[in-house]
Amino acid sequence: MSLGTISPEMTLDEAIEFYLIWRTAPVALGRVRLKFISPRTLKDYGQKGKALRKFLGTTRLGDITLEDLRGFQAARLNADGFTRFYGKREVASPAGAIKINSELALLKKLMKMAMCWSPELEMYYLPFQEEEPEMQRALDRQQQARFLKTAASNPRWHSIWWYALAALHLTFSSDEMRTLRIGDINVAHQLVGVNPAFGKNFARRRTVTVEDGACMWALQKLMERAEQLCASWKDYRGPQPHHFLFPLRVVKNLYNPELPMGETGLRKPFDETRAQADLRFFQFNSFRHTGLTRLAEAGVPPYIMEKRAGHIGSKMMRRYVQIGEQAQRLAMQAAFAKKPSGSVAAPWEQTQMRVDS
Repeated sequence: MSLGTISPEMTLDEAIEFYLIWRTAPVALGRVRLKFISPRTLKDYGQKGKALRKFLGTTRLGDITLEDLRGFQAARLNADGFTRFYGKREVASPAGAIKINSELALLKKLMKMAMCWSPELEMYYLPFQEEEPEMQRALDRQQQARFLKTAASNPRWHSIWWYALAALHLTFSSDEMRTLRIGDINVAHQLVGVNPAFGKNFARRRTVTVEDGACMWALQKLMERAEQLCASWKDYRGPQPHHFLFPLRVVKNLYNPELPMGETGLRKPFDETRAQADLRFFQFNSFRHTGLTRLAEAGVPPYIMEKRAGHIGSKMMRRYVQIGEQAQRLAMQAAFAKKPSGSVAAPWEQTQMRVDS
């Protein structure tokens, strides 16, 4: 299928639309149909394109100037015209250096495809300097216990209780958790796999073992919850392997089992739980970091953590190694503190006494 090419006369709106179609058009090789990008990558491109369109959507690619690029940087950084909804409230939505650079990288790619990324732009366009993002704070053992106890104390928060028990043990990200399907959970063999359609990359499309009874119990409770929520859905005949563990809420008391909940699907009970537990700093997508911290404290080797987590950035891995070393040091100190003082050095001291005499 011929889609044509991107030209300088195209508006940015038209170029982005063309690009998304071009990247997702399947290629047939015999009986095999291949994809260029995953749904996750497509969603990422769509979000970048949405930001670019808001500022430069009606501008032709050939007319975009260096001042336009700098104007986009300033507007995005200061949330000038960029908002998002937090619940029902519309709030300013500034972006950081990494996000702004990635959005403009897409624009640069489109302009290069249209042969209108000029030598002047190449020379004078300056991306923001990126700093490695700070790791979100994990719960310590006492805070984790308090959060779980709080979530268990109120039936309204039980969905968060079960979610937390599962996410902490599986070390899945929030996207990996919300897109789990019933068929991804093997109760008999106690295995859970990431939904391959939503895996961030090859390393993250993995299957992990469940060694914790509380995690398996929580997953079963979540499957029961999903069945109850979807009971009123048209033609629903009970849970199926392709149904999502966290179904999408269509309207009040009506859930679609064939679509996953949105990114804010459990936000309200989570916010209530952390407020009640006095842990307002804790973020919804930090269960993974907290679970990996527990593994590091338990002395789990880094290569096993890497395999279970799918992928850990170098900064994160250094952090977990440090946690593991600290836990090892504390364990050794505790072990030696139980022995009589000087017990290890006693033979050497006795030899020195004989030499001196």
